[in-house]
Amino acid sequence: GWLTGRVRDQARAVARRAAGIAAVLSATRRLSAAADAEEAAGVLAEQLAAATSSRAVVFIPQDGDLRVVAASPPLPDLGAADMTAARWSWDKGEPAGATTGTLPNANWRFHPLQGVRTRAGVAGVDPAAMATEDGERFVAALLDQGAVALERAELAAAATETEALRRAEMRLKTFGADY
Repeated sequence: GWLTGRVRDQARAVARRAAGIAAVLSATRRLSAAADAEEAAGVLAEQLAAATSSRAVVFIPQDGDLRVVAASPPLPDLGAADMTAARWSWDKGEPAGATTGTLPNANWRFHPLQGVRTRAGVAGVDPAAMATEDGERFVAALLDQGAVALERAELAAAATETEALRRAEMRLKTFGADY
């Protein structure tokens, strides 16, 4: 009986891990298809919330501060402690908020979204989502994929803007100031 119970528990753990891997793969596909940073942030928030059966929020920097661009499910305004923890996570590049040693009075746990070259934003998750080692690894994998997707979307937008400026400059050179 004891051995049967142990085998059953191991089978359940393997099934949870397999479901987690499938969810990360699905999230990666959806994130790579995102057309811009806001869409990537929306996919990340949605996937984090679905994977953890909880809540998630994603911020991106704008005009020297952080702006909420996606939340799943939609959420009311975040409290002052939560916003302070999110800003600290952005500034320092480290997790902050609930269950961390930094600003633990916040209701959320915030993680910087560090891409390959730059920090692309901050994601907040319900700390209960990271209660297990598997949950923490799963959330970390989604955060990594989301960070890269946000960075890619920002780079693509910058490349598009640069190309538009280059073309405008070429037109001015070709047709002169009358164009």
